[in-house]
Amino acid sequence: MDPSGDAEMPMAFLVLPILPDKEESWRRFAQDLLEDYLGEYEALERHLGIRRVRVYLVRMSRWDVILAYVEAIDPAEAFRRLMASEDPFAGWLKEKLTELNGCDVNRPRKGSSPELIFEHPGEVGGL
Repeated sequence: MDPSGDAEMPMAFLVLPILPDKEESWRRFAQDLLEDYLGEYEALERHLGIRRVRVYLVRMSRWDVILAYVEAIDPAEAFRRLMASEDPFAGWLKEKLTELNGCDVNRPRKGSSPELIFEHPGEVGGL
């Protein structure tokens, strides 16, 4: 169980760089999703099997990043379906992500996948 009491759902984390002078644009993008595009965003989430998204701004000493936490039925498949989608809203979303982080989200990432180096079941001591 997660802290909210819901059954555990597969999750993924995305770490995206924030280009110089783009923090305010990220904030506007998030606000636009909540205010102007909420219906389209929620429909896309349902279509992709995404249950929850939380996006954090992480300030680091040399640069800032966006850390996105995504719960989905199948996070890898949700990402693949988003990248393959020809839906106009999905296209706009991918365009904005490319503009704000400087990486073409339509092109596969080169390099290795993250390596899990520590995991703990979290059920010690009867909690």
